[in-house]
Amino acid sequence: MRIPKILKRLPAPIRHAGNYIVGAKERRYNTRATELLISRVATSPFFDDAYYASQRGREFQSAEHAARDWAGAGARKGYSLHPLIDPAYIPRDVREGLRSRDFDRYEKWLNDPANARTVWGPIFDPTQQHASDQEFCAETFFSGLESDQLIAPPRGFPGTPGTWGAIRASAIATAVSARAQAAVSAPGKYAVWDAAREAEWIAEAERLPRRGDVLVSVIMPAWNREDQISPAIDSVLAQTHEAWELIIVDDGSTDSTEEVVRAYMAEDPRIKFVSLSHGGVARARNSGFGVAEGEYFAFLDTDNTWTSRHLELSVRWLESVDGTVATHNGLRITEADGSQCYRGAQVGIDALAKRSLIDMNSLVVRRAVALKRGGFDEALARWVDYALILDIAEQGHIAYLPFIGCEYSDGDSADRITRSESEHWQFVAGARHVVRWDELSSRVSERVGGRVSVIVLVYEDYMNTIQAVDRVLATTETSDVEVILVDNGSRLYVGRIVAARYQNHPRVRYQRLTRNYNFATGCNFGYAISTGEFVMFLNNDTVVRDGWLDPLIDRLESTDAIGVQPLMLYPNGTVQTAGTVFVIEDGMPIHFLARHPREDAFRSPGDDFAAVTAGALLVRAELFERLRGFDPIFANGCEDIDFCLRARELTGRSFHVESRSLVEHKESKSPGRFAHVDENRRILLERWRGRMPSSDVEKFREVGFEVPHVRPLAGGQNWMPLVTRPKREVEVEGLGRVPSLRWAIKIGASGTYWGDWWGDTIFAEDLRTSLERLGQEVVIDRFGAFERETSYLDDVVLTLRGLRKPVPQAGRVNILWVMSHPELVSVEEVRRHDLVYAGSERWAREMSSDSGREVQKLLQATNPDRFKPRRRDDELASDLLFVGGARFGAGGRPLVEMAIDSGADVSLWGPGWSHVSPEQTRGEYLPFKDTPLSYASAKIVLNDHLDVMRDAGFINNRTFDAVAAGVPVITDEVEGLEIFGGAVRSCGSPEEMKEMTADRSWIPDRTRFEQISAMVARDHSFDARAAVMLRDVLNFME
Repeated sequence: MRIPKILKRLPAPIRHAGNYIVGAKERRYNTRATELLISRVATSPFFDDAYYASQRGREFQSAEHAARDWAGAGARKGYSLHPLIDPAYIPRDVREGLRSRDFDRYEKWLNDPANARTVWGPIFDPTQQHASDQEFCAETFFSGLESDQLIAPPRGFPGTPGTWGAIRASAIATAVSARAQAAVSAPGKYAVWDAAREAEWIAEAERLPRRGDVLVSVIMPAWNREDQISPAIDSVLAQTHEAWELIIVDDGSTDSTEEVVRAYMAEDPRIKFVSLSHGGVARARNSGFGVAEGEYFAFLDTDNTWTSRHLELSVRWLESVDGTVATHNGLRITEADGSQCYRGAQVGIDALAKRSLIDMNSLVVRRAVALKRGGFDEALARWVDYALILDIAEQGHIAYLPFIGCEYSDGDSADRITRSESEHWQFVAGARHVVRWDELSSRVSERVGGRVSVIVLVYEDYMNTIQAVDRVLATTETSDVEVILVDNGSRLYVGRIVAARYQNHPRVRYQRLTRNYNFATGCNFGYAISTGEFVMFLNNDTVVRDGWLDPLIDRLESTDAIGVQPLMLYPNGTVQTAGTVFVIEDGMPIHFLARHPREDAFRSPGDDFAAVTAGALLVRAELFERLRGFDPIFANGCEDIDFCLRARELTGRSFHVESRSLVEHKESKSPGRFAHVDENRRILLERWRGRMPSSDVEKFREVGFEVPHVRPLAGGQNWMPLVTRPKREVEVEGLGRVPSLRWAIKIGASGTYWGDWWGDTIFAEDLRTSLERLGQEVVIDRFGAFERETSYLDDVVLTLRGLRKPVPQAGRVNILWVMSHPELVSVEEVRRHDLVYAGSERWAREMSSDSGREVQKLLQATNPDRFKPRRRDDELASDLLFVGGARFGAGGRPLVEMAIDSGADVSLWGPGWSHVSPEQTRGEYLPFKDTPLSYASAKIVLNDHLDVMRDAGFINNRTFDAVAAGVPVITDEVEGLEIFGGAVRSCGSPEEMKEMTADRSWIPDRTRFEQISAMVARDHSFDARAAVMLRDVLNFME
């Protein structure tokens, strides 16, 4: 509501009164609108008040109270309002509108039947919830939900659908747990001290009994502190609790620290001195423990001081309050710039797990508690205080006493004992609380033999995680595999989605950590709760390919490999890593064959690697246990190299890479992945200097390359080999001595696992095999890798032209083979290539005329090793067979529909047919390995072409495959079918289809068909096509 302009021209008192009146009206309007909104939300079937309350961490008296909270603050925070509907799955504008309390828009979107075609959450898909011939009504469905009602998950959902009651209960339990973690505060420094509260507390504490005879051992480490130590000692001398001993441990000082201390010792026998060689603060304090006689321990650094009642008030509390294992109090902190602030609060183990919140200088602890786990961890060079405080907190309550007990100096003194050590020691200290290796060692024998525990870390990425885990589950249905999902402190909505997705899956366990513990500790924790004999570490931005696991296990069990890594590929199909190799002495290693085509890696034996990546690594649990996992001093980098080097040093064996196992890796998708890269490398190189493996450049020679030079990358820590391919010659029958050229076959298939199922991929693989039989070296580039970095190694670039336009490579022999979609090929494209082939005689003739460049006819081909006459298989036997999708969006399949309408016995394989003819549909997907036998077991194979192929005279390779398998084909009309000698007949009408399926006298007899099949196998094989192209390339090069 806008203030009328006239008010601005009135005198101030009248204007102010007018403003108040208008404002009051606006407030009444907003209040009414808000109340209407609250009522609408509270009564909406899309609002589950109990579920909302579990995310808020509160209890509400009614749905109206919960809705009021949402309207007040909850909307802005983006909470989910219903277990089946996640905001992350709805359109962004609707989601943002909901944050602005636009509930009306949200309800309208849900109630629009058009939007029921999309997935609404990780476990709910309205399109699967209702019959295909009915319209989904969201309001009716959500209003009528029953506890035992099955909820339809999205297509491809792993596991079995859950009931509404079970899903809701699990979602509430997950939200309660996550909210409890998130609600734990980690208080920091504050500017104002509550002196009144301090005085009140001290007055109450003075009523507690005082035992002045309880001995407190004060441990003070010192290193070159002659100028700072006196005030610290003086503050101990000033303590009102006089039963103390001060043990000063000199950590190898080279100044006059000892003389200063001995002067005090001469005046007070309670002061003791221990002299050590320099070994760090943990060793110094433990040495103090060794001579300490007190019932309690207190700690004071040389640059801090205590207030006079620090020990007295702390001991009073410890002696009087049961269940307290230690106390700490407030710190007055003087910063480097002279400003002051304060720190101190009551915190528990959950808050301490997030970060260090208690300072040792304010701590007084019972002797037995401090020593239970051996005191300070001397393996830590820094953050030893934090590690011990976590140990203490796990044993009992650490009470906060709200008085200032320590004057703390936070200046940047370079001569502190730990100042020069890495900040990464904080990760090591925190990891002790997460994984207790001593407790795990006794349980190795209890692990389940043969089971593989796949450990996946989640951090702020639910989409990649779901894809990764779904693929693992889909490809290991018959294996004993469990998936351990470790949420490394992601935002709550990420955990909400991931946990919901797998809440009822028997093979998935989801566990959320309180904060991001980085890769090493997250993996170690996942190992600690796993149960398998084998442990597979798998990044959440990976996608495993079919058949990935068995080759890894086989390699690990049949060789002396310490661990096995699959061949890891980028999404464009090139190699991400085929192992880890060391190039120069004491330098950082690199990924082997990175950016190369995968075929280069296939030539590697894959053994004797000093290190591999942990992005996908299979090891035995027993070995991982012995090495105590990944070292948490590395923060998301180099922990895998360090682990491998330790494993190699321990066992004397090496790691392997199994190229039969393929895993796609999107690489480094987690936020903050490279935040610590420089420090990680520094720690690794410093730790292993002089012990790094020798150069691995010989591995490049193993796969046929030479390494004439290595070049430094940025920073000089990484060196990259410059590889070349030496010229070779081979003997080829009919051609004599010819060069062994490197051919790069370019195809339009995706480099992801979806591309594995494309016909282009299988076609290119068969052609590769035939060219290799002729002594050629062949690699395949999928779409996205047409211009890979290593393409300079190629001699011949062969594009199998379909939907994707090729990029001719300068200085190479560029071949274009037009296989399909001829309408996309221009005259200019043809002219840019050295050799051009086409799968249609007519199109080749016409393009030759248009372009002035010779285009040769080269029809599609078959693989007679795969497609050949076989004995019929009863399970796959069919009368008429069609393999391929229903193709709803591209005009359908008229010829197949003719066969169905004619009443013929048709067996259909492919997506969509279940909606057309469910009784004749055999399945959504026929594995390619079963296709040849399915063809051979059919009496007739049905075939059709894309309109553009048929019109241009392109015969598809399904025709060649079926005839080679000894089966007649009915196809749509396309020119050139006479080459099949009557084994292929075209059909143009339903009547013709009915006649051809009823009267089959048109099919050649057995003898004639055998001759036709043999002719196709001989003249139209990939071997024949490869021989033509090789001859033409050699002639062109001459």
